[in-house]
Amino acid sequence: MTYLSRFSSMSDDDLADEAQRRFDRVKESTSADMGLIELRNIMPELIGRLRKHADTMRDIVEIPEYDLSDPAHVQMMLRQAGKA
Repeated sequence: MTYLSRFSSMSDDDLADEAQRRFDRVKESTSADMGLIELRNIMPELIGRLRKHADTMRDIVEIPEYDLSDPAHVQMMLRQAGKA
């Protein structure tokens, strides 16, 4: 695994956390390096959008687990399906 490939295996939440940690380290920098200035300007918005995307995807993909031997779970599943 290369240094960069470890980021591709991170979850969206972990990647946003890592980006936030790195941004926190440099956001108070007074460097005049134009690249760093541009990164400091864009990172908060980028991290915010990544977190929003992760939340949206979690809501879309999250599948409830039902125990079909539990009558309460069966009723809940039927209610959600509009059958109860």
